[in-house]
Amino acid sequence: MDPKFGLLGKDTVGCDRLPHGKYKYQVHLRKDVHKHVNEAEREALREFIERNIDNCLITNKFVLDFLEDRSPHCYHGYFYVQDEKFLTPIYMIAQKGIDKVIKFVEVKK
Repeated sequence: MDPKFGLLGKDTVGCDRLPHGKYKYQVHLRKDVHKHVNEAEREALREFIERNIDNCLITNKFVLDFLEDRSPHCYHGYFYVQDEKFLTPIYMIAQKGIDKVIKFVEVKK
């Protein structure tokens, strides 16, 4: 946590600018997500992200390869989500595979 933003709480990060200019949440997958998410859940998560491409962004190669079934393993990674309303379906699809969700709060000086 950056001390110039004060106390924002656990898993909340203050920033001058949101990641990629618009994403408020960073969804971290468990370090062994491939052991906790079955093939149907992985496919459902990939489809959800593809259908909501304007609100979800995968920047991590390991996550992308895992979700697109190019790799059977995924030992770390995260993706971005723009709005809180998209977190509920993501939790419903892959709750066992999610480690934590970081919230970014844009703090104006």
